[in-house]
Amino acid sequence: MLLFGGPDLRMADATPTTQESALPPLSFARRWWEKARTSLFWMVVLAFALRFGWILIAHTYKFRTNDNNFSFGWEMGRIGHSLAMGP
Repeated sequence: MLLFGGPDLRMADATPTTQESALPPLSFARRWWEKARTSLFWMVVLAFALRFGWILIAHTYKFRTNDNNFSFGWEMGRIGHSLAMGP
């Protein structure tokens, strides 16, 4: 007996019950996800896909030029703009 009166599962017999054997096998997607969620390769691929998707959705590749390129590189953007425009 355990502390709270439940059955002691360590003493139970190791053969599966009818309920355990009646469980359906895991689907292909579920088995793939079980492996992929801990795989470094798939973590990197998923992170890249999410970042790339955000770039496309939010249009973060477009820069506003109405503030003298301050949004692109802040001070360096202004220096680059000044150098490109000349004296």
